[in-house]
Order: sequence, then structure tokens, then C-alpha cells
Amino acid sequence: MESTKYSLEIYEQELIAIYNKLPHVLARRIIKVSIIEEQTQLQSNEVENQLFLQETNNGNYWIVPTEDKIYWLLPKDKLKINSFLNIDKLKLLFDCIGSQTEDTRDFILIKPAKVSQTPDGRYWKIEQRGVLEFANNSASSQLESELEQTKNKYEQLQHQFDNLTIERNQLQSQVAELANTAIGQPRHCLNVGNTNKDVLKNLDC
Repeated sequence: MESTKYSLEIYEQELIAIYNKLPHVLARRIIKVSIIEEQTQLQSNEVENQLFLQETNNGNYWIVPTEDKIYWLLPKDKLKINSFLNIDKLKLLFDCIGSQTEDTRDFILIKPAKVSQTPDGRYWKIEQRGVLEFANNSASSQLESELEQTKNKYEQLQHQFDNLTIERNQLQSQVAELANTAIGQPRHCLNVGNTNKDVLKNLDC
């Protein structure tokens, strides 16, 4: 295929930053590929154990061509490890740091893999594996910890707000009760001033 029409003027560190924060930005400038399951015939004329990928509409990986003729390989956005894409397949392309479990999407890109086209332009071969870091390690675990702290702080503030609401409602109820009591009293009982208590008692105030 003609990969030059997808080419980006981008450096490796810029690509890593964009992928980790806003991967969808790359979606229109990538080539979707998947690992070719049966590679025996392809390897007959190539280096033994060389890994190949092929363009496909529902590929699990993205190739990002650059104007410098470098082809970076990334996991597709929201890639999910499950029975269809197990961790062993992912490890053919990336060194995986940390604990990886099924149904996880929680990883960050440390270094993209690098691929090149075969002479006939039909396939891609892995030249250099990339690096992914999963959630239980430094950056990801720190982010998770910060999110948990934010959640706890929010719950504390919500609890304080609820208490203040209860106190306000109680105060309003007391004011309303006093107002109702005052309305029900005879007019001469409202202006008590320093009137003698015995006098008020006799007036049924």
C-alpha cells in the first residue's frame, strides 16, 4: 500500500506523549495491522523466526509512518487483552513491564516498536520490540493512587455538605416553630420588655 499518504512529521517522544494522552488524534493517520497467524511460507525466504504483520480493517495494532521513513508500531486505542488477544501475542511485539491480566486495558506506552515493509510491500516485519508498562508499576500505580485520594477527598466533602444541610434544615425548622408560636400568642404578650413574670403568668402568656 502507499504508506506515504499517512506520513506524519513527528518525533518518537512526541508520539509517545500523544498516544498516552490522546490516542484518537492518531486514528486517521495510521495503518491497521494484525499478526499473521500462519507465517511458515513467509519465513521461507526471510530470516528464521521473523515476525510478520498484515494490513487488516480490524487490526489490533497501528503503524504510524513518519516523514523520515520510520514506521512505529503501537497497540490500537483501547486494546483489550482477552481470549482473542492473549498476553503472549502482545509480548511478541512489546516487552511488558508489570502484572498483566485478562480484560485489562490499563497500560502506558514507554517505547513504540519499529517495523519495516517487505520488498513486495504486502507485509510488515518487526525490527525492534517496543515497551509497555502495566498498571501495577510506577507511573500507572501513582495515577491510580492519586485518583483514589481524589475520590476519598470528594466523599469527605460530600459528607460535610450533607451534615451542613441537615443542620440548616434543623435551624429553619426551629425558626419556623418559633414564628408559629409567636403568631399564636396574644398581642400584649409579644412586647414583654421587662414586664414582671408574675404579670405575664396571670395574662396566660
